[in-house]
Amino acid sequence: MAFRYMCAAAVAFAIALLCALPLHSIHGNDLKLLRKLMSASDTIVLFGNSVSGHVSKCDSDRRTLPQMTADDLGRPVVDVSRGGLRLGEMMYLARIGAAFGLNDSVLVFPISPEAGFLRTTREPTGARAFLDKNYQSLIDAIGGERNNAAIGQPPDEFEGVHYGTYAEFSRTHFPHEKQAMGCPETQGNDRAFVRFMYWRNFLQSRSALVGMEAFQGHRESLSSRHIRVAFVLMPVNFDDLRELDGELAVVTVRQQIKEMRAALTRMGETVLDLSEKVGAAGFADRWCACGHMNEAGRAASAHYIAEMLQRFE
Repeated sequence: MAFRYMCAAAVAFAIALLCALPLHSIHGNDLKLLRKLMSASDTIVLFGNSVSGHVSKCDSDRRTLPQMTADDLGRPVVDVSRGGLRLGEMMYLARIGAAFGLNDSVLVFPISPEAGFLRTTREPTGARAFLDKNYQSLIDAIGGERNNAAIGQPPDEFEGVHYGTYAEFSRTHFPHEKQAMGCPETQGNDRAFVRFMYWRNFLQSRSALVGMEAFQGHRESLSSRHIRVAFVLMPVNFDDLRELDGELAVVTVRQQIKEMRAALTRMGETVLDLSEKVGAAGFADRWCACGHMNEAGRAASAHYIAEMLQRFE
């Protein structure tokens, strides 16, 4: 009888845990990141997306951004990153780690305009996340009409050319750009497509502060558990943005970054602005407007990040 009660209690606990922490909304690969995060007490944790792990084929220095940061800092840095990991997912993982006892660590989060600043912190979790991520597949299955605007996706058409969703144009255009790229890396091969990427990634947001309420909710959760946090406004390739979309585009993005920096400062956050610290020659995969850096760009960024982290010693 006692055994049956114990089993029932275990099941009830598991259900309660899933309700409190809807792990089924996490990307499968993030379970590995969560395991790293939960063993990262008393250290530096550098969250990130593909920018963290990217190394150019032209680089002789094969160290990633977290590895360079660790070497500059002179202490270990836990790399919690994967391609496509968004700020909302990063902060969600951090909250789960904190709930399971992440202590005495410094969590560093990247913020960038091409990633939508704070926008992804509004993304749902749990069952809502499943429906949100699979909405278009369900619509396609029943023969419904696509509506990218309705599901919050960036536009897929530019100057009369239909590029499709990210999955579509990455499949058709990315391999060609990668194959055509030599060393040193240049702006790209298909100028029309490259202009589309910069327009898509940098010039859609009307305000950098969209998502601030959800962002503050994540921050309050981490603060309540005495987790130390810092934010890095990542380098922006203003040189190519200016050449492709004009000075007004540069002014617009700079103003948004200024708005973001001021908001974080008012909140009392530690914020490092690297947006102007790397020129076009320090970027890799410049055609994708995705913030990837070569060894020179990573080295410069790592130096500044390590310098900031020394204040947490």
